[in-house]
Amino acid sequence: LSELEWLKKEQRKVSELSIDDLIRLQKLKKWKPSFVWRVIRSRGINILRIYASKMNYTDSWVNYQQGLMNDIEYKDFIVKL
Repeated sequence: LSELEWLKKEQRKVSELSIDDLIRLQKLKKWKPSFVWRVIRSRGINILRIYASKMNYTDSWVNYQQGLMNDIEYKDFIVKL
């Protein structure tokens, strides 16, 4: 699917989005990285490491984010995909 077709395809809550969906929204500049990071942190350290690997982030970034694991609140709104 093209990026625009992907965005128009369906509606889901933020908490239902896959890691790849979140990365795509971040790269399309639909969402700020800091918001995506909060969503990823809320899913736990294993998901954080998978995300970091896909984004080519360093272990230092993972360690920093792990220190922020208590800051995991975000609005679980519906996204039109």
